[in-house]
Amino acid sequence: MNLNIFQKIIILLSLGLIAVTTAKAVTVVKSGNTATVTITADNDHITTAVKTSNTLCDQPTTEIIFDNSGGWNYNISNTAFQNCATLKSITFKGNVGNIGLYAFQMCTTLESVIFEGNVGNIGWKAFYYCSALENVKFEGTVCDIGSGAFAYNKSLESVIFKGNVGNIEWKAFSCCRSLGSVIFEGDVGNITELAFEKCTALESITFKGDASTVSGISNMGVLYLTALKRIYVPYNSIKAYKEKFPNLTELFFEEIPGSKP
Repeated sequence: MNLNIFQKIIILLSLGLIAVTTAKAVTVVKSGNTATVTITADNDHITTAVKTSNTLCDQPTTEIIFDNSGGWNYNISNTAFQNCATLKSITFKGNVGNIGLYAFQMCTTLESVIFEGNVGNIGWKAFYYCSALENVKFEGTVCDIGSGAFAYNKSLESVIFKGNVGNIEWKAFSCCRSLGSVIFEGDVGNITELAFEKCTALESITFKGDASTVSGISNMGVLYLTALKRIYVPYNSIKAYKEKFPNLTELFFEEIPGSKP
C-alpha cells in the first residue's frame, strides 16, 4: 500500500512515534482578586480564548497584570477583553507591541490603566467607553494612540505621559468630560486636531519638554476646550509654544512653577 506523506505523518502521530510540542505563550496565576498573565514566548497574541479559558473576566478577578519582564514581543488581540464586566485595574509590566481594536472596549468597571513600559500602538477604540476609568498613566514611550482609543470615558480625570509621545490621533480622548489635566513630561511628536475635543472640564495642559521636540499639534481641539485656563510650559519657552497654538493668546501660557533654573 502506497501512502502519501500526510498519511504517514498521521499514522506516526497516532502511534506516538512523533512528538509534537506546543510553546505555551502565557502562564496565568491567580491570587485572590489578581490574575498575573506572564508572557513566555515571542510574537504572542493574547486572545479572547486566553481570557475565556482562564476565566479572566469572571469573579473574583478584578485586577490583571500583564507581565512582560522577559522582554518578549506580544500583542493584545482585537476585542480580546471587550465588555469585561469585573475588571477594575490593568497593569502592563514591560513593553507591549500592539493593543488591538476594541480590546478593552466597554469594560465599564475599569478604574485604572498603567503602562509601566513602552507601548507600540493602541488601536481604534481600544479603551472606548470604559465609563468608570479615572486615571491613565504612561511610564514609558508610546508610539501611537489610535482614533477614539480613550474616547467617551466620562470618569477620566487625568492622563500622564512620563515618556515620549509619538502620535495622538483624531478624537483619541474625545468627550472625556471629567478630564481635568493632561501632562506631557517627555517629547511630543504629533497631536492631531480634535484629539481632546469636547473635554469640557480640561483646565490645564502641561508640556515639560522643549518646544523644538513638538513636530505638530494642530490646535489639538483647543477651540472645543471651553474650560481651558492654562498651558504650562518650561521656563523661557512661552513664545516657542505660542507658535504651536496660533489660535490662543499669550494669556493662556504660564511657566511651570519652579522651572526657572
